[in-house]
Amino acid sequence: SIIAGIARAQSGFRFGYNDMAFIIVSEEDQTVALTNSYSEFIDNHQYDYTLAYKGILVIPSTGTYNNKSYTVVEIGQNAFYNSSITEVTIPASVTLINGGFLDANSSPEKIILEDGFKTLEINSGSLFGFAKEWYLGRNIVWQGNRLDDRNDFSFIFQNANKIVVSDAVTKLHEYQFADNQQNLKTLILGNGIKEIPANLCSGCYN
Repeated sequence: SIIAGIARAQSGFRFGYNDMAFIIVSEEDQTVALTNSYSEFIDNHQYDYTLAYKGILVIPSTGTYNNKSYTVVEIGQNAFYNSSITEVTIPASVTLINGGFLDANSSPEKIILEDGFKTLEINSGSLFGFAKEWYLGRNIVWQGNRLDDRNDFSFIFQNANKIVVSDAVTKLHEYQFADNQQNLKTLILGNGIKEIPANLCSGCYN
């Protein structure tokens, strides 16, 4: 666990907690975003750290600084830059994934979106399709309700061989798993899905 410093917390302030870095989104709302760098103050000296996450990463729903708890609501811009994670779990508290979340070098084999009832918004360039296995635990939208373009999904799920959609998901989108070609072997849909959209798996051979 990383020892927090004594600097005054405010929006934009970065701190370390449990070997992760966070930036305060709103001090008033006590919310933070996961990031990859922070500063620590010891004996009036500032020490700067840049993290490269590795292995299996479980992002917590809260982070603590100076005995105050902050809710993790975002994945910050380029949070996993130069990381080498194999699996990542994103908590239900996260409602926004910013651009540059994953790239060809940092994309894990497995991505788990924990069950939740708050819609997750994915910004352009956030998720690249190198993950082999997905667990979708909530509804997702693309840059504010624009998950209606085939290209929005063509790179997100293109290499997935297994996708599990939980009961918490109530809506899927047209072309969501399209253009997967021969990779998708297993697709499990939860009981929350009342209507399967047209062309959901268009382009999938299996």
